[in-house]
Amino acid sequence: MDLISLFTGLGMGSLLSVASQYYFNERSKSKTLAFQEKKEAFIGLLNAYHQAAVRPSDENSKNFAYWQIRCELISTEQTRKAIAEIVKTNGLSEQRLVAHENLKICLRDELKKYF
Repeated sequence: MDLISLFTGLGMGSLLSVASQYYFNERSKSKTLAFQEKKEAFIGLLNAYHQAAVRPSDENSKNFAYWQIRCELISTEQTRKAIAEIVKTNGLSEQRLVAHENLKICLRDELKKYF
């Protein structure tokens, strides 16, 4: 084996190593960013839900609607349905408890994907 072949072989290995490291770093960043975005939206939704329940007002209802829309942009169909069920069952205590539990399950499932 000549010297040029040896250097070429080493160079290709380095390039492949750098390319694979770049790919996995970008993938990790993307996953972290998606998790942070979902976490922020879900916490915002739960805070708005709490405020609307504790202090019912037009402002708190609009704040909940804002977070609902943010969650709809990034969540799964199942979670969107669970959030809609919370809105639909407003004032219906037994059905609201079921919708509340379903929402918790959906949010957990979505955030579990990142671990």
